[in-house]
Amino acid sequence: MATRLEEINKLLDKFGADVVERAARNLGAYRTIDGKRRRRVASGRLKDDLTYKIKSRYNNPIISFTTKSRETGQYADVIEYGRKPNSTPPPIAPILKWIQIKGIKPRNEKGGFIKNTESARRSMARAIQISIGRKGIKGIMYFNDAVRDTLDDYGQEFLLALQRDIEIQLQLNKR
Repeated sequence: MATRLEEINKLLDKFGADVVERAARNLGAYRTIDGKRRRRVASGRLKDDLTYKIKSRYNNPIISFTTKSRETGQYADVIEYGRKPNSTPPPIAPILKWIQIKGIKPRNEKGGFIKNTESARRSMARAIQISIGRKGIKGIMYFNDAVRDTLDDYGQEFLLALQRDIEIQLQLNKR
């Protein structure tokens, strides 16, 4: 016969898998941000790296939602919570990689395409970097929404039964 802790861990395992699946769908969804239709997936690595861990502290199970790698963990929290305006701009290397993945072509000041050189891509990445530092980025709360929606699906009984036994944590950039 399974102990109460084993039953809770089994339920948490199912819950964790459902939350990660829903968070991945949230990341891939199109949404309107500042009047523009956006999708926050470029390479799909963050979507594929979402995971959860079940631990026990003082005989109480804890479920943590995080990423599998440090690299995706470095920007997972920015996608989740956003970036404040007038903050330190992000590093340029990930922006260059993002430009390449998205296939964004450099343009001149009139909007016409120009030759896709390293210098033009760096100039474009620098402009994006400065803009992100000034304007910030709105977060999409892909994990928080997934946790909330999945908790709704599991029903009031689930919440009441686990309320005293589970602590939910988001550990996106804590390594």
